[in-house]
Amino acid sequence: MIKLKNVSKYYNNNGVVTLGLRNINLELNKGEIVAIVGESGSGKSTLLNVICGVDSYEEGEILFKGNETSYFNQNDMDIYRKKFVSFIYQSYNVIDSYTVLENVMLPLLINGMDNASAKSRALELIEKVGLSHRIKQRGIKLSGGEKQRCVIARALASDSEILACDEPTGNLDSKTGEDIIKLIKEVAADKLVLIVTHNYEQVQDIVTRTIKVSDGEIVEDNIKETSDYEVEAKELDLEADTIKNRSLFKVAFQNIKSTPKKNIFMLAVLFVLSLIALFLYLSGLMQSETSQYNNYEGFNNTIHNRIIVYDDEHEKLDITELEKIPGVKIKNGYYEEHTGTVESGDNFFINCTFSTYMPKNITDAKGREIQNDNECYMVLPESMISVYYSQLKDCLEDDIFVYCMKDPFKLAGYGVSDELTMPLCVLPKDYSQEFLSRDNMYTEAKIYSNGKEYKTNYVNQSYYNDETIIYYYGPNEIEFDSLTVYIKGIYGKEITDFTVKYQKTSDSFIEVFTGYTHDLDDVYEYTIYADDVNEAIDVIESLGYSYFQPAKSGYNKSTFSYILFIFYVVFASLAMLALTFIAYIILARVYASKNKDYTILRSLGIVKKQMARIVDLEVLIIGVISSVLAVVVSYIASIFSPIFARMLSYNSFGFMILYFVLMLLFNYFISRRFNKKLFKFTVTTSIKGEVE
Repeated sequence: MIKLKNVSKYYNNNGVVTLGLRNINLELNKGEIVAIVGESGSGKSTLLNVICGVDSYEEGEILFKGNETSYFNQNDMDIYRKKFVSFIYQSYNVIDSYTVLENVMLPLLINGMDNASAKSRALELIEKVGLSHRIKQRGIKLSGGEKQRCVIARALASDSEILACDEPTGNLDSKTGEDIIKLIKEVAADKLVLIVTHNYEQVQDIVTRTIKVSDGEIVEDNIKETSDYEVEAKELDLEADTIKNRSLFKVAFQNIKSTPKKNIFMLAVLFVLSLIALFLYLSGLMQSETSQYNNYEGFNNTIHNRIIVYDDEHEKLDITELEKIPGVKIKNGYYEEHTGTVESGDNFFINCTFSTYMPKNITDAKGREIQNDNECYMVLPESMISVYYSQLKDCLEDDIFVYCMKDPFKLAGYGVSDELTMPLCVLPKDYSQEFLSRDNMYTEAKIYSNGKEYKTNYVNQSYYNDETIIYYYGPNEIEFDSLTVYIKGIYGKEITDFTVKYQKTSDSFIEVFTGYTHDLDDVYEYTIYADDVNEAIDVIESLGYSYFQPAKSGYNKSTFSYILFIFYVVFASLAMLALTFIAYIILARVYASKNKDYTILRSLGIVKKQMARIVDLEVLIIGVISSVLAVVVSYIASIFSPIFARMLSYNSFGFMILYFVLMLLFNYFISRRFNKKLFKFTVTTSIKGEVE
């Protein structure tokens, strides 16, 4: 069955060449139980490993069933071992973290058997070797004899034609050793059994042939019984058997489950990395958004989730569907761009805007939330903390006066928002009627007439007689045929019925237009403080309406903020590279500690491609869990931290998919690097623990 012709093996260690085998000529047949003996270092284990495809050879030829093996690549050798060889080592080579049942099921799953059938067959084999009472015991808790019985059951599960035993009783007491030898004899039928041993007396009663090795050469070959088996030469099928993805996933999941401490540590490392990556990623999204826009050009209320909805044709809005968008809504909230005052006697005087919406991202909050209709809350931009914070502190729970309101309000609390450039006074309910009916409510506007734009100095929205007066300061008299007025650049209305009055001032004319009427019951502008900005925009666009976000009111890539964004991208990229390097070093050490388990899988014949997929699955499963945990923790943190809430507001489903793809690519990179290192060595080198 196996024929060796002038086979030689050499080891090269740092340029020093050592002889392993020299000119071995040997023929081995099915049905033989062969003892390979010799002094320590004589080459007997090397001969076994070369025959069984665990180690390579440099000269000569080994034929298996008439097929030359010198041309076998690593993949061919893996398949050769899987299909034709089973192993029993002195060091037992059970997977310590697996149970007895899981160890024996391994080769069955690898050979494509479904889980139920593999379990049933494994139970039969475990009973055969007398380990039924230890079926759920992990390998690390088995005695030496029990480990060997487990390995023998696993070897039987492979149902191979060659059973290779390297010092199978070397670490056992004499009684246990005798039991193991008897068990090997019982299962040896129809196989070629090769036993490397330093204790010949223990195996002499079962062997049919004894080969003595010395200095890498066969010096004695005694045949006690001749095998009657004739093995027909035939071409070997070295195509890797297909292993079901389900089986590969089960092996990968079993590897994760069986080493909880290592994998929890890995999960912790990847979780920290994922969390930092998510923080940098979301910060980058926020920086990207803010760097592309001059956030506050011409707008006073710049809360990031504020969306103003209008119709391009300046028609009334049907708000039926818009009202279904989750969030706070305000009809015709023109006054939110207007400025007024909040004051408290001699303590402070603040020029601010007004809204009924309480920003979510408030830091340094003092006092409490609004509870009654006679209370208000002040939100300051970060730039004004030093100016007003101490004054507001002194006025907590005191009466303050809000512009155009008759009765005073009580200051319930105050805080800071980095979204604002102008103070915001949050009121308990909608006071639009009071604001819009007040004289001298000034704001800028744009007037279009005859294809030309005219910018007003201010608009005085006086609702006497349902009319609004718009003042335009011009250098001379201009004839206007029609007007289209945009207040704060959002809502535009064409005016055909208007009157013009001219008033001469020092150097310019004042042109006064009347006739710009507005019915408060009609909705021409709808403000939404959306819970989810992207979802709200999708709904608005589906309805055919236009929208505007004051926080993105001007494209301004040449600003200093864009330069800062470039620096941020460079910093974040360098930080991620450094973190990736550190994480890889840590995880590589963890995987190196699992090298023995992977080597056992390789010795069972898992080919490189399949082994790589198992490692990939392990890393990706842990990576996905860590990435999901990072996202969950971030959303939990956003409940308590305005910073996280602000960053997550810039996120979207598409960006989150991109984040997961990037994290999966990172985890795949780690598994690829480890696989490359894992297959750099022969199985023998790995088993000896020479891989770091």
